[in-house]
Amino acid sequence: MRKIYILLLMMVAVGESRATTREFTVKNSEDGKSIIQVFLPAPDKATGRMVIACPGGGYGWLSVKNEGTDWADFFLQQGIAYAVLHYRFPNGDRTLPMTDAMQAIRTVRDSAKLWRVNPNDVGIMGFSAGGHLASTIATHAPLDACPNFQILFYPVVSMMEGLGHHGSWKNFLGEECNNLAMQKLFSSDQQVKKHQTPPAILLMANDDQTVPVLTNGLSYYQALRREGIPATIYIYPSGGHGFGFQHDFLYHEQMKKDLTDWLQNLDNGMSRTTADGHTGFCGIFRLWGFIGDSLCSGEHEYHKDNIDAKVSPKQAYIMALGVNDCNRKHPVGDIKTDIDTVDFLNNADTYAGNYAGIIQRVKSIQPDAKIFVVTNPDYQGEERQPYNAVVRAMADIFSNVYVIDIDKFGPSYAKGTDFRERYFTGGHLNAMGYQQTAWMLMAYIDRIIRQHPEAFSQVAFIGTDYKY
Repeated sequence: MRKIYILLLMMVAVGESRATTREFTVKNSEDGKSIIQVFLPAPDKATGRMVIACPGGGYGWLSVKNEGTDWADFFLQQGIAYAVLHYRFPNGDRTLPMTDAMQAIRTVRDSAKLWRVNPNDVGIMGFSAGGHLASTIATHAPLDACPNFQILFYPVVSMMEGLGHHGSWKNFLGEECNNLAMQKLFSSDQQVKKHQTPPAILLMANDDQTVPVLTNGLSYYQALRREGIPATIYIYPSGGHGFGFQHDFLYHEQMKKDLTDWLQNLDNGMSRTTADGHTGFCGIFRLWGFIGDSLCSGEHEYHKDNIDAKVSPKQAYIMALGVNDCNRKHPVGDIKTDIDTVDFLNNADTYAGNYAGIIQRVKSIQPDAKIFVVTNPDYQGEERQPYNAVVRAMADIFSNVYVIDIDKFGPSYAKGTDFRERYFTGGHLNAMGYQQTAWMLMAYIDRIIRQHPEAFSQVAFIGTDYKY
């Protein structure tokens, strides 16, 4: 009986220890060969940020301790959740480590609520060959698996023969290591995409004899800066290759301070805008266009010569038009007869014709852009309904058009309502009213994306020649 009691005490102690450290392992591949070790901070200290580490090892082994688990306390003390990815080696199939890294990011985002993680604040950290994997995911992954920031230690960046690390080059590209197209495709410094590749910090030593600084870390930094991507680089005077979290690295404390400062000042622009601190999947868009006012005012007529200056190429547009059209009785028109889907210049001068014309003009500038059209709110009584019917019809007429129906699902803006009393000054929204409306639109767009994930899988490549 006493033995059983002692055994039970030992089991409770283990359980309490695990609850305290909040450490556990998650299967990351069907064959079970890839796992992620997860370390979560105390709930009252969690910031919502998470970092996934990819240890180095030339795609042939993993430096799990020095470039993995040794870093856990560093992040946990800052309230940052942390995970170490044990990825599979290519062994002739380079998609294996890439799949594992993307799956790790998806797992974190899928578990965001349970783990108290902001799905729009998930970064990837890589060392040496793990740095190549991290930067490859940052430049190639689809939106749901793309990190929000990258931390790269002495990374292998180039897959061009003789410019990177021979072992990583040989192991990752395999039989295609001499294929120039493959070398370029997986050289991250040649794959940076403006407005799409996430911000980065790079840390390395000047005397690295294993992975040349000039043709790897520095080259990637320059590529990021050329495309306007926020990037920071620290090149320490000495330390060689693979210093990781080693305390005997001469600049260990300085390195920790540099990284801490960068993390504290990191602004990925995707986690600060809604009421609860999250934009949801609105954050997948880096370039937004907004078209407002009313058609009858003439300010946004699609046939003006200077429309290109007003509607420059963007990844997504929000169109909110029509309140004054209701007031001024601008003719509604007929969507069946007033819209020429071949040439918008032949559209009728009606609400239907002009509204469709703006969409057609935008699509002529950026054919793949996502366009979110907003119905008129409950503000002017039932007279708004014919205009809203036109707005709703746009999604049936044109591809990549989605309806934000605040008439049906938003608050009433009518006089005497609580929303009107709190968020209006005179006939217009006050500052808080505009903010509340922005939150509402973002929440609605997030809902649309969650319902149609396949339709938004290529958002990061809108305006480019790339596809995933």
